[in-house]
Amino acid sequence: MVSVIVPVYNAEEKLEKCIMSILNQSYQKLELILINDGSKDGSGEVCKKYAERDKRIRYIERENKGASATRNEGISLALGQYIQFVDSDDYIEKNMVEALVNRIEETDADMVMCGYTEAFPQDKDVRLPEIDKTITMAELGKEYPNIFEKFLLNSPCNKLYKKEKLSEKFPEDLSLGEDLIFNLHNMKNMNKISFIKESFYNYIIGQGSLNRRYRKDSIEIAERLYLESMEFCSKFHVGETAETHISNIFMTFFFYGLTDLFTISGYDKKKKKAVLNGWMKNPNIQKAAVHAEVRRTVQKVAVFLVKHKMTRALEGLFILKSFSRR
Repeated sequence: MVSVIVPVYNAEEKLEKCIMSILNQSYQKLELILINDGSKDGSGEVCKKYAERDKRIRYIERENKGASATRNEGISLALGQYIQFVDSDDYIEKNMVEALVNRIEETDADMVMCGYTEAFPQDKDVRLPEIDKTITMAELGKEYPNIFEKFLLNSPCNKLYKKEKLSEKFPEDLSLGEDLIFNLHNMKNMNKISFIKESFYNYIIGQGSLNRRYRKDSIEIAERLYLESMEFCSKFHVGETAETHISNIFMTFFFYGLTDLFTISGYDKKKKKAVLNGWMKNPNIQKAAVHAEVRRTVQKVAVFLVKHKMTRALEGLFILKSFSRR
């Protein structure tokens, strides 16, 4: 049996489509665990309505603790041999569960991973694995860069897991990047992973999702993800190509952080300078700059300035960049 875990928080408008996409799966041997994480809208009523209609649904209400704690509770409650996660504002294709179960049972893999579709208000982006096969963890080094670069490892929602392999929980001290850490930690205990080169998961990105707010801890979180990823690569002997990709991602987060610092942070000039000086002294940012191979001209200039610790020039570059966006 598959236990499908759905953390629910203020998703009233999209929740019904999400639930129906799970209940109408071609593979019916599943339980749907709906955990209402302190929603303030009508999400709870939607969950109750469907729980009364279908005995496969288990509905739990709790005070708000965040997605990680909610998913962890779902894992502890799950009765299924396999675990799958779906976010309450997304939906899955009708044959997703069947396709993933068939693959994991045919290959005896510990996890199967498929592609996903990012649906924006005016566009969509399909992200697929480069391969359609099962590999051992010893073979991961060859495939890891392409998987990581496409962000296929980050989410738990495009995967099916053997429950027995999920010894590590979602870190509850993070509100960003916790999914990647969950996957990296649990993959260390796995023997085989299978990839399906199809998109079965639809990740809905609403207009509100596109509005960034300033996170003063964004670089610290990005650094933690960088270190976790590098440690994972070291364990599985993933080569320099992966280090380049991981460094590129860290530097991209760093550039986002710089842009936000000079555009939406609300800090005065003195505070901005102090934050930037602190980042420029960070040895992991310096290390990532050495290994990064960015393509955009502005980013190339920024990487050069970081490597040579030219703080004032970097500050001027992003001040100009912030003015050009107005």
